[in-house]
Amino acid sequence: MNVFIINNSSQNCGVYQYGKRFGSIAFKSKKYNFMYYEVDSEAEFFKLYETHKPKAVIYNYLAGTMPWLNGGIIQTCRDQGVKQYTIVHNSHYDGFDYYLHQNPYHPNVDNRNFALARPLFDYQSPKIERDDDTLHIGTFGFGFKCKYIDHICKTVNEQITDRKVQINLHLTESHYSPNWDTIEKIKQDCFNQITRDNIKLNISHDFLTDEEMLNFLSKNDLNIFFYEKYPDNYYNGISSTIDYALSVKKPLAICESNMFSHIWDVQPSICVENNSLLSIIENGFAPLEEKYNLWTNEKFIDILEQIIEKTTEVTMSQFNSDAKQDQFVANILNFKKNGYCLDIGSHHSITSNNSYYFQNDNWTSISVEIDGLYNESYSSRKNGVHLNENALEVDYKKQFQEYEFPKSIDYLSLDVDTLSLDVLKLLPLDEYRFKVITIEHDAYLYGDKYREPQRDILNSHGYLLLCSNVYVEQSGYEGKEFPFEDWWIDPSEFDNDLIERIKCDSTLPSVIISKF
Repeated sequence: MNVFIINNSSQNCGVYQYGKRFGSIAFKSKKYNFMYYEVDSEAEFFKLYETHKPKAVIYNYLAGTMPWLNGGIIQTCRDQGVKQYTIVHNSHYDGFDYYLHQNPYHPNVDNRNFALARPLFDYQSPKIERDDDTLHIGTFGFGFKCKYIDHICKTVNEQITDRKVQINLHLTESHYSPNWDTIEKIKQDCFNQITRDNIKLNISHDFLTDEEMLNFLSKNDLNIFFYEKYPDNYYNGISSTIDYALSVKKPLAICESNMFSHIWDVQPSICVENNSLLSIIENGFAPLEEKYNLWTNEKFIDILEQIIEKTTEVTMSQFNSDAKQDQFVANILNFKKNGYCLDIGSHHSITSNNSYYFQNDNWTSISVEIDGLYNESYSSRKNGVHLNENALEVDYKKQFQEYEFPKSIDYLSLDVDTLSLDVLKLLPLDEYRFKVITIEHDAYLYGDKYREPQRDILNSHGYLLLCSNVYVEQSGYEGKEFPFEDWWIDPSEFDNDLIERIKCDSTLPSVIISKF
């Protein structure tokens, strides 16, 4: 299932940086196909929307960073059944279906409001070796007075009197609030706070990549952040600087700003109101280990997947195939309604069935199953027919005509073990085409005996082998030595970008699904 993550494109912006981290972590999901895009116009959004047909859209939205987004766009998507979410930063905007709060301890969680984990980086700090005993203390951010950089310098100057110290400040200009004059004033204020000869000040300004910023922080013995203390009834969000600082696993000092409320409670305290800088350094990263472990990429993805599953109609539990064939077909056909399916070797109507899922979308199915034990299970089928017959004795063209199948049929499931090749030869392939085919060859048992003749027939009719040698995915049949099916498509029916993204060989079904 495609899920859009829509961000703005201005890098010198804390909201942008949060959205980029969100997207890079969500991309690792094995359950949903999270697709990250930086979009700056309505036309750009709908071009992507029409190409990929997402079932959900997550907007990293603030009015100032995404001015093109409006209620009409949201309603247009909603009318097509698309669920829409906004990430809540420091302002709440009405009109979305669901709200994703970047405060992991958001107090008002319900069926429309959800708390996210913090999006940390998966980072390995390089080993730092120094020849001197200088203490390195650092901070970074967009240079605004509300971040009290000069107070950091003042605190260091007051508390560390008998060690050599280098304060590393990295201050950059914001895209949305150009503030170079303010940065120059902050620099002067910082120099004015340093009265001791043991303290040196190093200030840099170039915009850094994430990797460069993490390397900058990892070289410090202490990273420290002082933000404004807002009134209790005023919410200004959670600071993303802490995500960077936690990711490098170095000692961290803060003031009791509301924007650090998610790490206030660690013990021993890292708040300068309660503890000295030298004590915080001595305590190391240990006070923050529990927070770090709560917000790993794996935890972030798990929480996000649970939210998507809870709030969308299409969930994993609705699918019935043993090897995710129905889930593959639903995804590649973009969850089509009113389709047509030929299911040969259909087994029970529900259990281990490749076509049952599509009944809820009003598909017409012809199901062929020789075992009469399952006849009663087909009584609930809405459209089409169940044939309790030998698959080699069915007149398939006659059935297509009787049930008014189109010349281009959506799905063929051919699952009759060693007879799949013989049944394939009986199908009217010169008169009818199939958009998607999943066909059993059990090459893990028979090698090329059935697989190669099947491929010769389908290749000769212009089909494309999209996923070759799909693995058996059940207990006792894991691994490369158990290829059991090929998954084919009519290439004229699908976009080349989609084909290139999904095409694979010798792959587990769950991995194939994750590509959507």
